[in-house]
Amino acid sequence: MAVTVFAAGQRITAGGLNSLWNEINAPWQTYVVAWTAATTNPTLSNGTLIGRYKRFGTTVHLHVELTIGSTTNVGSGAWIFSLPFPAESGSIGSRIGDAHALGATRWEGQIVISPGTGTFGAFTMANSSTTTLSGIGGAVPFAWTTNNQLRMSASYEVAPA
Repeated sequence: MAVTVFAAGQRITAGGLNSLWNEINAPWQTYVVAWTAATTNPTLSNGTLIGRYKRFGTTVHLHVELTIGSTTNVGSGAWIFSLPFPAESGSIGSRIGDAHALGATRWEGQIVISPGTGTFGAFTMANSSTTTLSGIGGAVPFAWTTNNQLRMSASYEVAPA
């Protein structure tokens, strides 16, 4: 997407403002999310995995939602999800987003996007008696069953287009 940039002292025209307005109000885009795991890869089968993003210059906002189906195999080990665009390699530190695992109860967590990567992981407490975070996956934070969901959102920096 082209980004409208105004220079200091530039006369702002109706056409320039309309272009900027169209960028701001452009629809969210979908992307195919790759879903893998640290030990054994999962298979989606009749589950759903939806990825959406909106890019403004070098900033990407994303939402990813996984719903487990009756024939989904959740694999084993921490899950890994793809980004719509790789994270900027020169950015400082990791980007943190939100994650919510919804089963019989809701587990709050976070996602971590490291600089220079094209993937991210989600983390939460492994069980109700610990305060340390573990990678969300086949058995964390619970045994995943039909209609359980993992909802994730974040904003991160990408290289200029």
